[in-house]
Amino acid sequence: MKVLYFSADWCVACKMNKPMIKEACFQSNVGFEEVDADKMVEKANMCGVSSLPTILIYGDKGEELVRHVGAMPKQQLIKHLYR
Repeated sequence: MKVLYFSADWCVACKMNKPMIKEACFQSNVGFEEVDADKMVEKANMCGVSSLPTILIYGDKGEELVRHVGAMPKQQLIKHLYR
């Protein structure tokens, strides 16, 4: 399982949510990758990201399991990580 976290330097919600997401991934032994949507426009477009923050959770076979736009409460994220 892997979490892609799309954010940008100017996004306040992204900055507030990032530490919690990194911590939850670390505690759950799930991969975490932050993608700066301003610097990696092609990747953001390829993933269909149009708003920030966007959290994509992929399964072991690369399939998209969860797509969430906006801040996500920690308990909700943990629930998704322990599917």
